[in-house]
Amino acid sequence: MSSLATPSGARGNLVSRRSSRVLKTGCKARMVVVKRDEKWVVTIVDLDHNHPPLNPSALMSLKPHRLIKDEDHDLLEFLRTNKIPTQRIMSVLCDLYGSMQNIPLARKDVSNLRATMRPEAEGTCTDMAATIKYFQESQADDPSFFYSMELDSESKITSVFWVDGVSREAYREFGDCVFFNTKYITTKYCLPFAPIIGMNNHGQTVLFGCVLLKAEIEETFEWVFQTFLKAMDGKVPKSIMTDQDEAMENAIANVLPNTSHRRCSWYIWRNAKFKLGVLPSRLEGFEDDLRHCIDESFNVEEFERRWAAVLDRYNLASNKYMQDLYEIREKWVPCYFMDCFFPFMSITQQSEVMEALFKDFVHPGDIIQNFIVQYEKLVQSCLDRDDKQLFLTVKTDANLWSKFPMEEQASKFYTRAIFERFQEHLKNTTMYNVVCEATPYSYLVQNVFGDQSQNRRYVVHCKLEDETFTCVCKQYEREGLLCEHILKVMTHRNVNLIPDKYLFRRWTLKGSDSAATRSHVPLNMAEASTRKMRYSTICKKSVCMASEACRTQEGYNLALRSIEELTDKLAAINLTRQDQHLPRPNICDKNGKGITMGESNTIAEKVLSESCLKDPTKIRPAAFDNNSESARKRNKVMKAVQDLRSPFQVTKLTD
Repeated sequence: MSSLATPSGARGNLVSRRSSRVLKTGCKARMVVVKRDEKWVVTIVDLDHNHPPLNPSALMSLKPHRLIKDEDHDLLEFLRTNKIPTQRIMSVLCDLYGSMQNIPLARKDVSNLRATMRPEAEGTCTDMAATIKYFQESQADDPSFFYSMELDSESKITSVFWVDGVSREAYREFGDCVFFNTKYITTKYCLPFAPIIGMNNHGQTVLFGCVLLKAEIEETFEWVFQTFLKAMDGKVPKSIMTDQDEAMENAIANVLPNTSHRRCSWYIWRNAKFKLGVLPSRLEGFEDDLRHCIDESFNVEEFERRWAAVLDRYNLASNKYMQDLYEIREKWVPCYFMDCFFPFMSITQQSEVMEALFKDFVHPGDIIQNFIVQYEKLVQSCLDRDDKQLFLTVKTDANLWSKFPMEEQASKFYTRAIFERFQEHLKNTTMYNVVCEATPYSYLVQNVFGDQSQNRRYVVHCKLEDETFTCVCKQYEREGLLCEHILKVMTHRNVNLIPDKYLFRRWTLKGSDSAATRSHVPLNMAEASTRKMRYSTICKKSVCMASEACRTQEGYNLALRSIEELTDKLAAINLTRQDQHLPRPNICDKNGKGITMGESNTIAEKVLSESCLKDPTKIRPAAFDNNSESARKRNKVMKAVQDLRSPFQVTKLTD
């Protein structure tokens, strides 16, 4: 019988927290069972209790009744690995056991058990030692898996880069434009988590690798890009878009001098809202005019004219932040990158989508090993989206909107997602008219249904003899898709099919022009060569087997026996495999000199043989550094708030 002990007294209003205890009542109720002649015999039965009986649900309050079965332990470990909180776990157990009263665990038991499952609680090895082991196993399963590290003088990991074979293959096909961002999330050690991403032939995000940085400085970024090129066999991207970081910009100029680098306008706008404060809300129409100036300027002269008009209209010529933006205009304003390939130019959607994905799979405070494991799940999520788009493209027919032959041509050429973008452009041609011919080979295309701000004229140059079309908006140069202005002129001049030169192979099922034909399923599931693919295949087969086995008791027993026999055989195979030599890591010493596989791996062998690899030093976040600029601003604000406080002070009353 359980009872909550009540304190005998209290002092003032103070309430002391005391743990509950089970009171002993000396109950003599019992049953004695002994074994006689290979049989169990009940010898004593005494059912007289000296206390009221407990309800079955109340029995869970007694520790002897709160038992964790192996099955429950495995389930809880699975849920914890997938970042399911305790409350959601209790909800899952409630569904499994039928009601909350039937669950053999209390909420506190689940919370405590989750804490003991953390890798850092096991105490078997350091975080980085476990990470190195995971990398080696991945490399043994997937020879294309690549990783590299930086060590300091104390054998502490400072930076980590890794990429699997699927991502390396994706980069070979779609590595013409990459996005690099260090602002997503940080690890337990406050190391910035920086994925390198791109866009595949479905217009979806694809991962090209990932890096954990020791510091956002020029030397570290140079190491990142040099290592990235090494992993990608030296293939240099045509264009790269990053966040607003001068150290990164300098590193790109040194390592990727022939790559077009553009700062992401999404971060420019975000910083502008912070720097300008309430100014945009006070100046009616300012934000719309500024966006129109930036996004709708198709050449430098037009941008310069519109920028000056915005400053003059809102009297912002002396604004320091607007002056700073203008000084770096060549690094972020779209009109300076009209001939550079930035597919679907705005990175806003890419940043928001990736940020949401990373928040679903990786979380702040995770140890590095968990980050890498969760990153693999994110890769699988991206591959799953790619497979769904592949199915739509190959196994379903596109819904055609018109009778234009070029629409049917595009539906058979592009992937489904890209065709839908093209189809939207074709629909938009109905909003335009060809006003007049500017020159013998030029046409003026104007939006006749939009408001005044949308009624600009687009100049389209057309040479029918060699099927050449160009537009002032240069959307084809930037994205690889014909704009609605060119499509309008083509329909106006009865050009029924898209010329071959404007059918960009990157947006087809055959991938980019530079890549050989490849199956768009990342790996053939029947011939899976990596552990995660084999695991996925086995899981699917196991589900089918379990569905058949659970129909009868005989099938259930057969399945269990077979699984036990198969598990023993697999354990023997894995035990033999552990004796084989694992690939050596790719590690950089404190001087940054790379040590690659096949060369003298003295440092790597010493680190692994002596198990002296240390976890990174936990960096104090800038927000809590009293010497940082953000801390000085915070202290200044707090001091101002204290100065405005009422002179009356609240004093704690004592007896």
